[in-house]
Amino acid sequence: MAKIPSSLSSDPVFNEAVSVLQGKSDVLDNIMSSMGDGLSIQDRNMRIVYQNKFMVDAFGSHIGAYCYNVYENRDTLCENCPVVEAYETENTVKALRIATTKEKERFRFENIASVLRNSKGKIVAGIEPVRIVEERERALEELRAAMEKLSLAKAVYESSSEGIMVMDQDDRIISINPAFERITGYSHDEVVGIDPGILRSGRHSQAFYNEIKRSLDEIDTWQGDLWNKRKDGQIYAQFMRIDTVRSDDGTVTKRVCIFSDTTEKKLEEEQIKYMALHDALTDLPNRTLFTDRLHQALTVAQRNKASAALLYIDLDEFKPVNDRYGHKMGDLLLKAVAQRLTKSLRKSETISRLGGDEFAVLLPEIAFPKDALIVAEKIRSQLEDPFIINGKELKISSSIGCAVYPDDGQDDITLTQNADQAMYKAKQNGRNRVYSAAGEPHAN
Repeated sequence: MAKIPSSLSSDPVFNEAVSVLQGKSDVLDNIMSSMGDGLSIQDRNMRIVYQNKFMVDAFGSHIGAYCYNVYENRDTLCENCPVVEAYETENTVKALRIATTKEKERFRFENIASVLRNSKGKIVAGIEPVRIVEERERALEELRAAMEKLSLAKAVYESSSEGIMVMDQDDRIISINPAFERITGYSHDEVVGIDPGILRSGRHSQAFYNEIKRSLDEIDTWQGDLWNKRKDGQIYAQFMRIDTVRSDDGTVTKRVCIFSDTTEKKLEEEQIKYMALHDALTDLPNRTLFTDRLHQALTVAQRNKASAALLYIDLDEFKPVNDRYGHKMGDLLLKAVAQRLTKSLRKSETISRLGGDEFAVLLPEIAFPKDALIVAEKIRSQLEDPFIINGKELKISSSIGCAVYPDDGQDDITLTQNADQAMYKAKQNGRNRVYSAAGEPHAN
């Protein structure tokens, strides 16, 4: 804390305000410096008791001076002063004001004033965080909301919904806020003095953490998304920002880490991505995802000089079910077909609903071309068995076309075309049968 002018060393009003800051000024400096905002505290006579680095840089050091002399170049108390209103109402007061820097530059700033009490509950000072309106960022909105409801300066740290962790120069935890405990499940006593590596989820490589360290060493900051682990072992997503605090000689003294739990947002993003790649009715991969997996399977098969196969399946007699029982029954039948196909194949094999009553199956690894025809015949036979849905017996069959890499096509487009053509040949030649891309039926 800056040196107190000797003329005020015995002033009771001034010293009452100073006394509540004992041992807290370093914490205030670290937090406010991390956020890039200003902070000024005045006693009941509006004399400056504390200024953080932001305010000193903008206005110069003026401990003991009247705030209106310094910040607005006035000889009398400012009109509509939010600190005065906070004293009178004991409420938090927000205002937009104009200040003049030591270089005589004027700027608009957002001012949120509240009162500061001593241990006996007596109001002894006014506190006003300062944020330049023209340069403010939208980051840490909830932390800013906590500042608007500020009842004392420490609430910036303790009432934030963002987790805050302060580390020393050896990257050992020296302080956490209640939000940290709530998000991670670890209490203050469990983490203070230890390496924050206890939070690592195991989802990131050492190279990932090396990049964080490199950024902190080179530009004093890092921010990004990562996965961490709570005390109970649950993995969760978070957005984190780490800032480095250095002494005047450039030595690292602390690192301030502020983070938020973004698990729900991540899960929503993953759900949206899943829905974009899966059929809404059957939950099978859709054409987009199936095409991507087919391309990958052919790449692997080409590298390993192996074979892969593609089956195109069209349901016979599906339209009469829709016409007789309605689309709802038709949808239930499609879901039942998807479930039967899923149970009949291995996990390495992909089933897709391409649209309507058309399905496709990818067999990424087959030893011989005839193996694909054997699988196709197995599917045909299973789909021939009746389906019991809502107490009604529904009978359908399937026409299946089979194309094998590399004999029937060496790229996904050619292979798809040949499997599709084989399926139509099966349909044109009596349905309920399997045809190869060579145009030959497989014996039932």
